[in-house]
Amino acid sequence: MQDLIEYASNVDVRQRGAEGIQADISIRGGNFEQTLILLNGFKMNDAQTGHHNMDLPVDIESIEKVEIIEGPGNRFFGINAYSGAINFITNTQTANNLKLSIFAGQHNYFGGNASISLNRKNWKNYLAISKKSSDGYLSDDTINNTDFNTLNVFYETNFINKFADFKIQAGYSDKSFGA
Repeated sequence: MQDLIEYASNVDVRQRGAEGIQADISIRGGNFEQTLILLNGFKMNDAQTGHHNMDLPVDIESIEKVEIIEGPGNRFFGINAYSGAINFITNTQTANNLKLSIFAGQHNYFGGNASISLNRKNWKNYLAISKKSSDGYLSDDTINNTDFNTLNVFYETNFINKFADFKIQAGYSDKSFGA
């Protein structure tokens, strides 16, 4: 996810581990605790620590665009938006489609993405699942801190008619990594 924003001149991305498994995001000199992370306008900041703010339940394949809002946004978004906010917007599918991809590499690196969009009359549905894992790039058994295993599941349904626009989204993220 952080690959989408690391080239923005006002955003500082600090990644740790393989595949950027953990990342801290800051805007214009603030720190990661002062940057609000949103997914489709919903707060996603971790209440325990800002180190987990990028543990979003979506993969890069599901993102349509990213909005970067600079400056104090506390008035609009509440706490955690002192230096700004970053809003990740998921794909809005207008046609039925199915996308599948798999990939593999060294050190038992393996993963895949699957997404499906189903639209019927006033209903739009989108489901995305992604999985990535690796044994790590260090072969020494005493240092086992480069392995990772991630699973993301994201579902969104939208009902639209001339009287209402109703949206539900749900996500699940499981991320384990050597630290």
